[in-house]
Amino acid sequence: MKVLPIIDLKKDYQEFYFCSDVHFGSPNSDVAHFKRELKEARERNARIIIIGDLFDAIYPLGDPRYNPSNLIKELQGKDDAPLQAAYMMRDILEPYQDLIDMIGLGNHEVTLLKHTGNHLIKILLMMLNSERKHKIMYGGYTGYLGYRFITNKTAKRILKILYHHGAGGGAPVTKGLIDVNRKQTNWAYDIFVFGHKHHSWGIRDTFISPVWGKDGEEGYLLATSTRAVQTGNFFKPYINHNDGIPSYEEVHSHAPKPIGGVFVKVALKRKRVWDNTIKKNTNNVYFDIRVEV
Repeated sequence: MKVLPIIDLKKDYQEFYFCSDVHFGSPNSDVAHFKRELKEARERNARIIIIGDLFDAIYPLGDPRYNPSNLIKELQGKDDAPLQAAYMMRDILEPYQDLIDMIGLGNHEVTLLKHTGNHLIKILLMMLNSERKHKIMYGGYTGYLGYRFITNKTAKRILKILYHHGAGGGAPVTKGLIDVNRKQTNWAYDIFVFGHKHHSWGIRDTFISPVWGKDGEEGYLLATSTRAVQTGNFFKPYINHNDGIPSYEEVHSHAPKPIGGVFVKVALKRKRVWDNTIKKNTNNVYFDIRVEV
């Protein structure tokens, strides 16, 4: 698990844009939609977190998944197709460099790295971070981010985000919820983010943890509100194929999976509440987390 440095935010309100599964390089990738959402992130001043499969990473380099129809024309016939793809993505992301905090790996980039030694994400980060004040962090396949909300008031708290690109299939019934169950059982985070399944949703849950009493005081159970987020994909739902491989949705007669990332609004709030377990008022500092899908 990648443990990333805590980022300070001198405010009590922030928006985040989580995305994955752009699959850049595939003719079926809706790059125009991705650019529109990046532009929206700029308008909303949202921090951008990319959790894998930014590249489709299927090239004619001994990859058994490769078909000529898998690759955009700009990369066909290129001996250095992975490097050219990184240059093209650099041009897309460069205007948003100051908003992007982390880019992680997906299973497509991992497969390319395993078979060819091309680490597309690190190549891209070297291009983006060259001579830049704001450095985008490398996130690996899974890890966690922390954002420390600092305000003029006394309240301070760290927003804890656990991200994982995801694994396994994206069955239409479960829509990837098994990933949430695996992570929420063992870790208490404010936001859990997953990709890979190409579904898009946001759900609310509560994590119960014990607070042990001190000096003979009685302990109590603390309920923490959490959010789990599944990012969508950037594949065009259906294409009229004159040739090439039809999509999974077409073959299996499923509804198209949703396109796009997820915006999350986080506000640090305070309220005084009576806590019956300790018989006194407490200044409760909490995050109000709202998910847009």
